[in-house]
Amino acid sequence: MSTILSLVACSGLPPKLPPPSGLVIADEPLAAEAAAQVLRQGGSAGDAAAALGLSLAVTFPLAAGLGSGGVCVTGAGAKAPVEVIEFLPGTAINGGAIALPMLPRGLALLQARYGTRRWAEVVLPAEKLAGELKASRALVRRLAGEPALSATPREFADLVGGVLTDGLPVRQPALAAVLMDLREKGPESFYTGEAGERLLAASDRVGGRLTAADLPITKPRLLSAEAVLFGDVAVYFPSGSSHAANIAGHFWMAVAADPDPAKTAAHARAALDEYWAGRKLYEDLGATSFLVADNEGRVIVCGLTMNGPFGARHMPAELGFAFALSPSVDTGGLGSDLLQPMLAERNGQVIFAGVAAGGVESWGRLAELFLTMLDPAKATTARAALSVEPKGPQQGLAILACPSGIDERKCRFSATPGGSGVSVPTGSGYGRAF
Repeated sequence: MSTILSLVACSGLPPKLPPPSGLVIADEPLAAEAAAQVLRQGGSAGDAAAALGLSLAVTFPLAAGLGSGGVCVTGAGAKAPVEVIEFLPGTAINGGAIALPMLPRGLALLQARYGTRRWAEVVLPAEKLAGELKASRALVRRLAGEPALSATPREFADLVGGVLTDGLPVRQPALAAVLMDLREKGPESFYTGEAGERLLAASDRVGGRLTAADLPITKPRLLSAEAVLFGDVAVYFPSGSSHAANIAGHFWMAVAADPDPAKTAAHARAALDEYWAGRKLYEDLGATSFLVADNEGRVIVCGLTMNGPFGARHMPAELGFAFALSPSVDTGGLGSDLLQPMLAERNGQVIFAGVAAGGVESWGRLAELFLTMLDPAKATTARAALSVEPKGPQQGLAILACPSGIDERKCRFSATPGGSGVSVPTGSGYGRAF
């Protein structure tokens, strides 16, 4: 289930000197609150997004982790071009089931480019959560389903005493130590020196093939976003040569050519079939999504993935986090390929942003909601779509819709359709729920 935290901003035009404000939507409430606190303290969307990604590595380890990766799309209207940061789990030079861990460098690039706070400040919330957290209902419910339950590593089961319940205290000392190093020594410390050697040794012990030659090449990529026009609206999505980018391009071009909300699911299936025809789509792809917006109008939408619940299903005790599954392993790349963040602008303003980090149905629904926003006559259809109970964890969505532009602060936002997302305003609210 997703959580929505809406922070201070006024309905209509903001005051001349607005207090720190914004919006956070995520699948797990403790991580969402950590990001919201960064915004409350004056941080930017870049700071909050980095804090959120790192916190999810602690509070939602089956779908995010220091061994995971992801992709983000971000824009700020006329103030800056729409950009993509791609840090998907990579394949080691020598192959194997263990993916190259991309999250630390990916979030570091995100925060360095769009953040305003010190790196240490955005790592600290995750470090504190690793010291002790109380398991959220979101984590318990996600772990209760198959295949997440059967994929849970023994090391994580040992941390929770074999039975995870809502509110159970969970201490992750090894992960807290790794995060402390990240905070004190910076993101490169994860890949170099003693930490890098420990990472390689842990990979080797669980049958991975990571080598010292892999670590220098685990670099995120900063890319210009691809765009498709819907009249005077530009829809931006990941670019590049990855399967995920190619699938996104195929999908959005098909939607632009035939913008019928009733056909978006079919367009999604057709785009996916270009690469995954005939292969099984698992119920839980070990992925999660989030959206962050700040009072300056920057919006960041991201999807993270382990390429399956707990990735390669190994969580070395000395690391405290699981390795993602390499995309070279059978359906290992499916989680990455189904990360679909997007952002739409009109007249130099963000009017819609969303991310689907799971199954084809959620991906099609994202486009359906975008199209119904463009056509006011179909607004009822959009609300009806959001009232449908999701069929599984793959249906997660994070959506922000501002038909008149985000600067007007007349926005709607929603998380998983039919879910029990909670709005926690600290002022008058950023918008209203769908």
